[in-house]
Amino acid sequence: MEAQIRSSPDALREYVETFSRTFGAQIAKRRIYCLTPFPDSTLMWSHYAANHSGICLEFDVDNPLFRNARPVRYRSTYPEWALHDIEENILELVLTKSMDWAYEREFRLIASQLTGPLKLHGDFLLLPSGALTCVIIGCEADDKAVASIIKIVREHSESLPIKRAVRAPDRYKLIIERAE
Repeated sequence: MEAQIRSSPDALREYVETFSRTFGAQIAKRRIYCLTPFPDSTLMWSHYAANHSGICLEFDVDNPLFRNARPVRYRSTYPEWALHDIEENILELVLTKSMDWAYEREFRLIASQLTGPLKLHGDFLLLPSGALTCVIIGCEADDKAVASIIKIVREHSESLPIKRAVRAPDRYKLIIERAE
């Protein structure tokens, strides 16, 4: 088969299309939760929180759920894979990113509809009691959004801390401070 895909563009195309379908089916069975230990990362807020207008959830990671978080590996080359080993290679593919993203120092929780320590409940991963420790609001959220976020948080938890990311006045840095 290897010789065939090396010598036939049609065979290579079919192999890659089959891999893509198989990979897509494997990914569809999972949910990937991306985490960073740095809630004050300007680039993380820029990329993942609607350009500083969204929220960041802070978790207590000293529980069984977050002990399953796996570090992302940053590489300059793609990980190797083979169609016949897709089940074994799926984690390596999902846990690898370009070196350009290394500043994130990301961890991932990979939950599945299948069995395992991170089994989905419907489409969601249930958090252990007390795991959510804070909601941080981005520095570009307008007053209406801030009020709405605070209202939603308070409807579900009267005591959960709410913080706000604020730009430092004299340097390129975010400071996380209490919002209420």
